[in-house]
Amino acid sequence: MGVDYVRKALLLDEAEHCSRQGAPLEALAADAIGMTLDPLGKEMADRGLEPLALLSERHDATVVLSEDFSGPCWLTEGTDWRTGVARICREIGGLARDDIARLEADPADFIARVNASVRAHLDEGVYREARRLCTALDGYARTGLPGFDTSADPTARDVDAAIDWRFNPVPEGTRLIVEFAVFWA
Repeated sequence: MGVDYVRKALLLDEAEHCSRQGAPLEALAADAIGMTLDPLGKEMADRGLEPLALLSERHDATVVLSEDFSGPCWLTEGTDWRTGVARICREIGGLARDDIARLEADPADFIARVNASVRAHLDEGVYREARRLCTALDGYARTGLPGFDTSADPTARDVDAAIDWRFNPVPEGTRLIVEFAVFWA
């Protein structure tokens, strides 16, 4: 009998989710897992959580935590902050590579072009893609990162998701992203 799973990316901050701020990458990973995924996992009777990787903005590096579930998808070994965020924005937010480049160069142009894409998808009846792009824009407005949702359930088994799990969002510098699998038999 196989195991079903979905992938999640949790956006965290060192100040809120790590007891040793300024710690080395491996220590940050242990803290972030201990303060977020371990408590979440204890609340679930029918599912499990497996941490796969952690990306640190301050270290601009990724540490792979597990190769289970085919290993990490977005935060593979050697992934820097910009690349990891771009992968999640593409996979979860539905953004094209040129959208991400536009965001970095001219945020107003990025918003205008994604809005135009949403309208085009609606006109064509491609509602799922329109919804993905709307979620990406909402995530950008709320978190500064397209595709990160502030209201999604990190333990839901429905779809892959990127979730902003920060209480007092810090714009940049000490952000972390934990990629993990939610699995059930």
